[in-house]
Amino acid sequence: MRSVGAFEAKTHLAAQLDAVSTGEQITITRHGHPVPRLVPAAAEPPGSGAQTIGRLRQFSDGQTLGDLSIAELARSGATLNTPESAADTAAKGATKRRPTVGHPDGQRP
Repeated sequence: MRSVGAFEAKTHLAAQLDAVSTGEQITITRHGHPVPRLVPAAAEPPGSGAQTIGRLRQFSDGQTLGDLSIAELARSGATLNTPESAADTAAKGATKRRPTVGHPDGQRP
């Protein structure tokens, strides 16, 4: 990846666009600090919401909770770290904190 100053970018934009169209990435700097990066446009436009959900489902196939099953996780009393779960716990008047999934010390942030 190469860097060019803002003046050079403005002066030689057509040549830089040609370079980017062949796969090169160019960072434009202003006073030595990177500002934007010229990169080739994506070959495919982003998919629809349904396509994204399909890819997420395909990705999640085979993902596990390690040695835990969902049933074991539910029996352990662990909660997901969501604002709703914290509000539900407070509304029930719970005085004892349950382990929170995703936090090494089991505490909510």
